[in-house]
Amino acid sequence: MLLGWMISGALMYAIIPGLEFLPALVVAAGVTPTDPILASSVVGKGKFAQEHVPAHIRHLLQAESGSNDGAAFPFLVRPFLLVIGNSEGLTFESA
Repeated sequence: MLLGWMISGALMYAIIPGLEFLPALVVAAGVTPTDPILASSVVGKGKFAQEHVPAHIRHLLQAESGSNDGAAFPFLVRPFLLVIGNSEGLTFESA
């Protein structure tokens, strides 16, 4: 996942004119896949998966999928906070 995030960030940085690298990493964190496509077809409610893949395996894949999504959180938050920290004059005020 880390490699995919870095490659996506580098591609965004190279393709989008005027985009700095840290904002490119923020955007890349949103588009980098956390699960292989194969897992979605096995976990899904398809007829083949329900007939040939035991329920406990499908449930384990769902749990692993959720943990992958949770593991992606630092890849979004860290560059986002770095972008916020590098912005001058940006303050957070409570309402």
